[in-house]
Amino acid sequence: MKFLKAIGSFLQGDFVGNAMKFVNERWPPDMSEAQRKQMQMVLEDMLHRQKMELAEAARQDEGAFNERTIAMEGTAKDLAAIPYVGALIIFMRGAFRPLFSYATMYFDWLYFSGGFTFTERQETLLLSINLLVLVFFFGERAMKNVMPLITNAFIAKADGGKHTTT
Repeated sequence: MKFLKAIGSFLQGDFVGNAMKFVNERWPPDMSEAQRKQMQMVLEDMLHRQKMELAEAARQDEGAFNERTIAMEGTAKDLAAIPYVGALIIFMRGAFRPLFSYATMYFDWLYFSGGFTFTERQETLLLSINLLVLVFFFGERAMKNVMPLITNAFIAKADGGKHTTT
């Protein structure tokens, strides 16, 4: 169990603290405070360079992905060159998010107002649609912050309002 805890703290980003603990436990006890500070600065610099390299690699990867997407799907300028159909596709691409959002809001309103009785399968589908809309539009932050509230609301509705959030 200690091993898993140590790996967890390492993966959470306490690399410098763990490395300094390692150095303090295994290096000569007569290491001066200046040497320890220098070792810590070297480790922090190494970690910073590693993070910067990782960020640069992620940026390059995202750029390559975007270039590939443009090459495979084209751009709106390419679609505009196609008479009638191109304009229709551009409109549909732009209208998809708002239409899907309003449809989701309407079904949420039906569900929470009690204006329509949903089966368990439909409730699961509605929860999944809400999850997709949140992730698609607002990213991971919406998942972390809002999804527990939505889940608790669905649970409370299923329990007849007896569920409390914890």
